[in-house]
Amino acid sequence: MITENLKKLGLTEYEAKSYLALVKHGAMPGREVARKSAVPPTRVFDALKSLIDKGFVFLLSQKPMIFQAIKAELAVKGLVERQIENLEILEKSIEESVGKLQQPATEEKIEEKILVVSGFEKMFSIVTENTNNAKKELLVFSVGEKIPYSTEIALRKAVKRGLTFRFISSKCDRENIQYLKRLKSIGATIRYYKSENYSISIYDRRIVHIVVKSPSNPKERIMTIFDNKDFAKAMLQWFEITWKKARPVKL
Repeated sequence: MITENLKKLGLTEYEAKSYLALVKHGAMPGREVARKSAVPPTRVFDALKSLIDKGFVFLLSQKPMIFQAIKAELAVKGLVERQIENLEILEKSIEESVGKLQQPATEEKIEEKILVVSGFEKMFSIVTENTNNAKKELLVFSVGEKIPYSTEIALRKAVKRGLTFRFISSKCDRENIQYLKRLKSIGATIRYYKSENYSISIYDRRIVHIVVKSPSNPKERIMTIFDNKDFAKAMLQWFEITWKKARPVKL
């Protein structure tokens, strides 16, 4: 029964059996998983790798390779959230495609704007302005640091008027956990993915901010602003891939 329910969620039979073996018997090597689950040894590592990608298993150690099951409530919730997000993306894509079929084709004028700014105050004045102008979606990949009050107010107003706000934090520790909780209270859906010292924001799949900070002085930073649909589309694909890899943050 449990195996069938896991299969309904999107796991294969081998994945479901491998996961349940880890839940029942605890962390163990792949060959032991195969023995406890009755999954063929030639297939068990593919199943375990897929379970890692789906957020059901993590690698406890590399040498030897020991696999550990993630708690069911976290794993299932994460998978369901990703499926909902994928369906929402598919919904938007279909709506846009059908909309183009229903309307007469018109030649779109290509407009491209690129702007480079430096300095904390100047950067966040532009962030606040674009947040105020955003209508549907804001996607942010950042370290998760304190922002000016004016920007926070703009975010609250944007979420209240229906803006979808997803945030990937490249840092999640005692230093910034309170700020992440604040973002959650605003209405952000938050995940964690460790990465380098840069940030990317995508507004309404059109405007992209890329911020690079100085390693020696984090307050020194340069922001490049791209107002270009094609570039935004490429960055959106990168964000969605990273979002799937990122893990939900329990706040």
